[in-house]
Amino acid sequence: MEFEDRNVALDPRWEQDLVRRTGELIVPVTMVGEQTVVGFDQERLEAVLGLAGRDSHRPQWEGLQLGEVGKAGLSGAPEALAAEMEALLARIQHELEYNAGKGESAYRFGQHDALRFARDAIIRILEGK
Repeated sequence: MEFEDRNVALDPRWEQDLVRRTGELIVPVTMVGEQTVVGFDQERLEAVLGLAGRDSHRPQWEGLQLGEVGKAGLSGAPEALAAEMEALLARIQHELEYNAGKGESAYRFGQHDALRFARDAIIRILEGK
């Protein structure tokens, strides 16, 4: 799929265009035609790219508020919990790779460290350590 990567920090024209299109300076933004996706919104990205409805796993923990985990049934069968933890692990790894591709800054390093910490903790849980 062809795309154009625009780094608003490198060219003021791209920053101005982004503000004109979205009304604010916020990244990441994905533009598909006239459709705008702000942030990493997998469901919206799939929809604008015509991938909606494909076989994609939506973990039952996605979108939960704190304190709702027990209500969602994650405390049930160990196999179900392991599958959900593996899905979470895959999502964290995806975020790590996405974050790494966005450049270097103190904020990104901090974000990357937090994601690595979460990833490593889940791996230890899954390995029973």
